[in-house]
Amino acid sequence: MTTTRTPEQLQAECYQPIYHNSWALIIGINDYQHAPLLSYAKNDAEAVAEVLVEKFGFQENNITKLYDQAATAEKIRASYLRFASPELVGEEDRILVFFAGHGHTIAGNRGDVGYLVPVDGKVDDLSTLIRWDELTRNADLINAKHIMMIMDACFSGLIFTRALPQGQTRYLKSMVKRYSRQVLTAGKADETVADAGGPIPKHSIFTGHLIQALNGSAADEKGIITASMVMAYVARKVSCDPYSRQSPHYGHYEGDGDFVFQPPMQMESLSEKKIDEDILIAIPFFDEKKLISDHDQFLDQVKEYLADERYQIKLDTLVTQETRKALALQTKDAFPLNSSIFNDDDVHNRLQQYEKITENMLTICIALAHWGTGEQMVVLRKMISRYSDHIVTDYGYTVFLNMRWYPVSLMLYIGAISAIAADNYVNLAALFTAEVSNPQHGYGKQYCIMAAVEGMKQLDREEIFKKVFPKINYYAPRSEYMFKLIQPIVDDVIFLGESFESVFDKCEIFIALSYYYYSEAFRESGGWGPPGRFAWKYLDSGETALTDMINEAERMKDEWAPLKAGFFGGSYEKFRKVADGYIEFMKKLNWH
Repeated sequence: MTTTRTPEQLQAECYQPIYHNSWALIIGINDYQHAPLLSYAKNDAEAVAEVLVEKFGFQENNITKLYDQAATAEKIRASYLRFASPELVGEEDRILVFFAGHGHTIAGNRGDVGYLVPVDGKVDDLSTLIRWDELTRNADLINAKHIMMIMDACFSGLIFTRALPQGQTRYLKSMVKRYSRQVLTAGKADETVADAGGPIPKHSIFTGHLIQALNGSAADEKGIITASMVMAYVARKVSCDPYSRQSPHYGHYEGDGDFVFQPPMQMESLSEKKIDEDILIAIPFFDEKKLISDHDQFLDQVKEYLADERYQIKLDTLVTQETRKALALQTKDAFPLNSSIFNDDDVHNRLQQYEKITENMLTICIALAHWGTGEQMVVLRKMISRYSDHIVTDYGYTVFLNMRWYPVSLMLYIGAISAIAADNYVNLAALFTAEVSNPQHGYGKQYCIMAAVEGMKQLDREEIFKKVFPKINYYAPRSEYMFKLIQPIVDDVIFLGESFESVFDKCEIFIALSYYYYSEAFRESGGWGPPGRFAWKYLDSGETALTDMINEAERMKDEWAPLKAGFFGGSYEKFRKVADGYIEFMKKLNWH
């Protein structure tokens, strides 16, 4: 009997579910030479070092402690870069860096830049400070699969992906086997860290809640403590603390594994378990209230207009305003087409910019595709069409020109997931057949499904999403990126929970088969459809949402809901021809 492996287990073959060694760099500064003195930063650092040894099995001689006058910029850099030695730190190791002291932020040409202030640092002399991204860049030199940085300081200039979506459950062994770089900071640049007044006497508010989290308050019912659990717990507690004026900032800046705070003996016992006995862990998530209040109000307004036919004109006006707003923000200054910068960070930042400016449009896609009726779907189709009208032929780097189709692909995915979750294939068909500009020629019209896939195909050729996951060899990186990005966005509106993965797979199958069908029907480039996460699952086990879809269609024939909505010409025979042809296409992928 063969054991079906989960997606997480299939994608995490590089590392073992254990830690060979645990390392830490602990920094605490009270007595600054050129900055205001602090009262309890050293206490905070000493307490964190103590809990690492006593609770999580860190060896004393593997912990570098820099307190007060020892915490110079030179010694901090040297101690951190010591981890870059492959003779010292191995691939199966974990590293924790803790800093308690002052942070500093200045405005740069491309956004805020955050600094840590060492004991000899002067805020008016940047050469004496430690730039935050110096640490993140140098982490590329370190072999350890897991690095977690905890900063009891306030500064800005951090970019996180929050790679583990809210409401998701994952296998503990998978988290340990995946590469990750995670960060938790006490607050942002415009906030003041409270050096006292926390839940534990003689400790800051931030570190007080951190210590409680590490001592078990963040653990699940099995006693497991991961970095994601700690970060969500501390963010919630500090933000809601009556004496706090801070909103902790946290997430992944690379990878999607999870630093696990278990002692080595417990990790070794985990590695001895069989895969099918592995432990499921819930991934907590905390959204700062500042970030969600306006979004909640907008969503309530959309729902109100959807609930009453009398508000059809108001709904149309609202959608038009949001479309114009998103287009107005996509200037060539904001998204230069001839920028000489083309690195992994720039690509990821540009994706995030598109996601941010279309945030309300994505909310509209979810609500209308899930709950909308005929006239309301006309509004959704018009929104996507008007948005695409402005993606015209232009001059510039091909990769940046193609990335302008990314928001259309994102709207297609999110709308399709929302319609499928409601078993509303009429809305799904309306979304797929919305007319948009032709991305290949810049003139004429084309179905949204065809244009969006052509745009995605170009991004895949440029390996855009491989740049987002440079250290992870995903078979379908664009699909993985969409999966991680979309879940919290959709769950915020219609909450799919654990069913999200199956709905996501079904969405990608409909996109692939519909493209395959239309390209055949129109005699363009038949025989291909974008393979997503479902494809490598099918190749591994032969049992996925695609086989479930085929079996369902087999039972119902022409009464199958997607066929009645017009998919595949309303014919079971045509659907089966497309599905069988696509399976043959997948077998040629050579992914295994």
